[in-house]
Amino acid sequence: MKGPKDVYNEWKRVQQSLIGSNSDSVHSYNSNSNIALKVYEINKNFITSLSEIRKRKKEEEKKNEINGVNIEDDDKNNKKKKKKSDKKKKTAFEKMDDRIVYDKKSKKYINRIVDDVTFGVNVGECLGLLGPNGAGKTTSISMITGLLSHTHGKIVYGTKDLIEADLSNLSLGYCAQHDSLWKLLTVKETIQFYLNICGYPKKDIPYYTKALIEACGIEGHTHKKVCEISGGTKRKLSLIIAICSSPSYLILDEPSAGMDPFTRRYMWKLISELKKVRETATILTTHSTEEAEALC
Repeated sequence: MKGPKDVYNEWKRVQQSLIGSNSDSVHSYNSNSNIALKVYEINKNFITSLSEIRKRKKEEEKKNEINGVNIEDDDKNNKKKKKKSDKKKKTAFEKMDDRIVYDKKSKKYINRIVDDVTFGVNVGECLGLLGPNGAGKTTSISMITGLLSHTHGKIVYGTKDLIEADLSNLSLGYCAQHDSLWKLLTVKETIQFYLNICGYPKKDIPYYTKALIEACGIEGHTHKKVCEISGGTKRKLSLIIAICSSPSYLILDEPSAGMDPFTRRYMWKLISELKKVRETATILTTHSTEEAEALC
């Protein structure tokens, strides 16, 4: 409540939606019924050893010494200044690594990578997650997609809690940060394989394969093996895999990484069209403010 007002309002909105979906109150549910995906107070803790913490502190101290922060001086006044600077230095380290906390219950040090994250994604909305490397974007995405368990909190797709739901019933498309492709399959074979998994009738698979290849503009790479295509084309293929089931929820983890500007804009257009036609609730992590402005 002491933080930014918009953050508090978003937390309240998601909380009311969760309460409404679990009660018989029609009014409270309808007021927030457009939230397709609810992420509520999720945390992720990793147990870390005391020796690891000491090692990281020593590394930080060495960096400061190299940068001239920890210069010894015989003068008493300078020594006092040094002590003050050391205190500031430790405080700065603690602020940077304030995700490391001591858990009294388990009596262990915990590295809290994601701390108390709450947001809701509306129907037909693309929500952008921006942040520096190590901020916890991919960890958050991994928890939302169920690849990684969350320590605390709730992740709800529509009215289905991720913990209780069968992943195959969520209508979820996921484009990971790293391409998960078989090098020896061709582009065409890869798309056909995933369409088959998604349950498309065998007679319709060739038609949909052609349509997806044309939609992404990779006709010239149809019969090439995955190991023979460029990084940008691989990202396009990963996006095709994510959208081939026409999902209600789409999770994109830095989808434009390694793409040239033309290919990136082509991909933006494709995601925007899917968002309009399918009213897909989308989460996008990116380092590009331009990409966030175009899609989110």
